[in-house]
Amino acid sequence: MTVRLRPELADLPAYTPGRTVPGAIKIASNETVQPPLPSVRDAIEKAAGNINRYPDNGYVELKERLAKHVNFAPEHISVGCGSVSGTATGVAPAVRTCSG
Repeated sequence: MTVRLRPELADLPAYTPGRTVPGAIKIASNETVQPPLPSVRDAIEKAAGNINRYPDNGYVELKERLAKHVNFAPEHISVGCGSVSGTATGVAPAVRTCSG
């Protein structure tokens, strides 16, 4: 099976990060000049003892906690590595690839 980029997309320019404005606080890059909250540092320190182990790839505990927070069933919670992963998970069952 071959998946090809649509020809009309081939000449699109690569993404260039937005211009910075003096004094602006840039939050789109998920960065901050502030240090992590003490509770976040504590959670990182607590988790550091287990970084030599693979995480639960079913995200069971995370899904259970999120489900409880939003009052959904855990099986209705989807977890991914950002919006692209989440979108791909939702789109993949609805599309098919073609050869040629």
